[in-house]
Amino acid sequence: MKRIFLLLTALFTLCNIAQGELSISDAVAKQKKITYTCTETVADKSKAEIYSRINRWAKKNYGKDVFVSTVSSNKRNGTIFIGSKIELLLSETDSTILKYKMNISCSQNKYTIKVSDLSYQYDPQNNKRFKIYPAEDVIAQQGKNNKVAIIKDPELFYKATYGYMETLFEQIKQAAFND
Repeated sequence: MKRIFLLLTALFTLCNIAQGELSISDAVAKQKKITYTCTETVADKSKAEIYSRINRWAKKNYGKDVFVSTVSSNKRNGTIFIGSKIELLLSETDSTILKYKMNISCSQNKYTIKVSDLSYQYDPQNNKRFKIYPAEDVIAQQGKNNKVAIIKDPELFYKATYGYMETLFEQIKQAAFND
């Protein structure tokens, strides 16, 4: 069921991307590292309010299984750090494990999200012999600079990752704006 939801979410997101309704920055190769970033303004909200709302969302969605995700937060600094891995559907028959780190920094009337250290655990033959590939080797330049021979369609990785990030950023936005 979770796979179907992720696939539908990715497809819906791709439709929105095609229509030009993009709300987050594209993956940017900074110092040869791919990151996704987003800064949102939350009018008339204090640092403490924004932090509290996003931290509540983070604790609800992450950290239940330390082998899958962790949450660390600092109320005084208004920061939340999340390390996670999820199964990312690439197609009806193919998937990968996406591992990433997310840093959320809250301040007066705004917050900033930075997702970095992305990597894929991938085994196309389903031999349970996953190999780890840094995102920079797979999705740089929207998958056009793929350096991993076993990955035949890096554009699927790019689109699925991008769609997941857009959905993730939207969830955080909803948490920041709603009680």
